[in-house]
Amino acid sequence: MRIRPIKTKDDFETALSLIDKLWNAEYGSSDYDYFETLAICIESYEREKNIREFTDPIEAIRYYMQQKEKSFEDLSALLGSSDIAFQVLYKEIPLTTTMIWELCNSWSIPAECLIKPYQITPSANKITKERNNEESLCRAISNSETLGFAKTVGHS
Repeated sequence: MRIRPIKTKDDFETALSLIDKLWNAEYGSSDYDYFETLAICIESYEREKNIREFTDPIEAIRYYMQQKEKSFEDLSALLGSSDIAFQVLYKEIPLTTTMIWELCNSWSIPAECLIKPYQITPSANKITKERNNEESLCRAISNSETLGFAKTVGHS
């Protein structure tokens, strides 16, 4: 077997099919050495081309957050708020073109990883609405208690 660098997508596809055939090679054998060398070439090509298959854009975001050691706070700052970051990560709202643009430019996430269609979770959306309603209710109660306190203090 001839070892050579992976330079094109066709080379990459060929290498992937070869590595599948060599997957169970016996440790220490020449097939295993070829498998290991091929794996290094594949990894190098993927890193260079920033290629990785993701089931959906959110998986890609989570992967790049981990790889680039980005926190939820970093994502919140990039997307404009922690609420939006939460809703995106839990698939309550879809990514917008502006969000995709920011993720591509700031974190170098390839656009093709982010523009795939994916399912928004309706149940999570319901939970968000309930959470927002609860927060609104808490603010309203807090405001009315504050107003009541002010009225009581004002009448003393």
